[in-house]
Amino acid sequence: MRIPAAFALLAGSLVAQTARPTITPCSGGIGTKIDYRIDSGLPSRPFLPYLLFYSLKRGNFPMAAVDPKDTRSLGVGFDLLFMLMVGAFDSKGQSQLSLPIPNDPGFAGLSMLNQVLTFPGNPTVFGPMSEVSVVPFEVPGAWRFYRLNTMLNERAWLGSLPLSDSRILLTGGGRGALLALQAFKSTSIYDPATRNFTPGPDLTSERGLHTTAPLQDGRFILAGGVNATNDPQKTCDFYVPKTNKFVVGPAMASERTLHTSTLLKDGRILVCGGLNSMNGGIAALGSALNTTEIFDPKTSIWSPGPKMSEPKAAHTAHRLQDGSVLIVGGITYRTIIIIKVPSFTYRAEVYDPTTNKITQVTAMKFDRGGHSGAVMADGRVIIVGGAGNMLNGGTPRNEVEIYSPTTNTWKTLAPMNSKRAMFGSGLLLKDGRFLVAGGATGLLSSLVPIPMKQCEIYDPTLNKWTNLAPMAQARATHILTQLPSCAVVSIGGGSTPVVGNLKDHEILYQ
Repeated sequence: MRIPAAFALLAGSLVAQTARPTITPCSGGIGTKIDYRIDSGLPSRPFLPYLLFYSLKRGNFPMAAVDPKDTRSLGVGFDLLFMLMVGAFDSKGQSQLSLPIPNDPGFAGLSMLNQVLTFPGNPTVFGPMSEVSVVPFEVPGAWRFYRLNTMLNERAWLGSLPLSDSRILLTGGGRGALLALQAFKSTSIYDPATRNFTPGPDLTSERGLHTTAPLQDGRFILAGGVNATNDPQKTCDFYVPKTNKFVVGPAMASERTLHTSTLLKDGRILVCGGLNSMNGGIAALGSALNTTEIFDPKTSIWSPGPKMSEPKAAHTAHRLQDGSVLIVGGITYRTIIIIKVPSFTYRAEVYDPTTNKITQVTAMKFDRGGHSGAVMADGRVIIVGGAGNMLNGGTPRNEVEIYSPTTNTWKTLAPMNSKRAMFGSGLLLKDGRFLVAGGATGLLSSLVPIPMKQCEIYDPTLNKWTNLAPMAQARATHILTQLPSCAVVSIGGGSTPVVGNLKDHEILYQ
């Protein structure tokens, strides 16, 4: 909604500085458009005026130059100041608009940055300001490979934390094979505005194959993983965005890697299973845990949780719409006389935070571990790929199943076109489709999985998988995430069966 700048003179209400507007952009790439949804954060203040800035670069303009009382800085440049838009939120505190992107490949590699500034403010001239949103410009339908824009270190089995200004903090990870990882304590920050990386704050200790989870106070917790000598850890770190630092958190009771961490509705963190040792090659799978632990950020204390029905690692955990957690599949073992024999599991079980109990539910049709999964918009849980059938050495799967919590039933869906396992290869997109990119083939028992380039996407309305353009690099154990702009970025991972880890990245609009 466009309004005259003079409308500001008619705005009588003053804006509290606590709430902040948000910009949610989504684009299909060059030749399409950017759809913006802007929320004021103050629905009780209808028709609030705002300024929408456009820029091709980040900035750092001190607001004190306009108002000495204002200590903030505008985060975008003034190169597109001629596009400055004056608008107003509607009666619900929302505004929607679109910006066409010319169908010109020359725009590839550029980014559109936006920031919203409301007015009037109190006690400053301007009111609350949004974070910077970033929309990278790329040609849709193919991966754009940034070979030279790299992290300082090759990283596989790394973690990622979304920052409020569209950047991504990449934590730890390491180089080496699956059971011989040399973890780092360094981090890198990826900026989609520049398609480049800058060093981030160090972790308090080396960490790879760890989990990350958000806390409701804005911090993140990094739990377990392996250290520089590939030994599982019980230590934890907190990342504090306000200070951009990692600090030591309370340790878990058990060393864990290949476990899961899940944010519960009440703000606590549920940690399930994992391996307690990485020694002895395939025999390390016999160290899988059946224990769980629960972290309460209010007390900063870990407490024992209920035990699962069996030990498991390389499983997935999904918070359902009712707040319970579905724990699916994984690598387990069966004890025959005194020998621990690794196997994949069909089992699924649910943790109920109201009773603090874990209960088995209907098992999957296929045993699997190292799979991907997500909670769909309708509340069902899709489980994709992974490895299964340990008697044959642990072969990758292309089978796909979906679980209905309301009926406690599994349904087999259309299979993927390619068999694949290994983490980081599956992603639920904002439009409801499920993307798989990379992953690995090869037998798990060989301990040398073979990374893949192939990508495909699942449309739940058609129950159909469609092949996409392959990535430039074969990748497994990489980071695959969707940016706020709807673009998908693939970062790092392993590219060869043994130690060929990556430090580059690729971007896709699909």
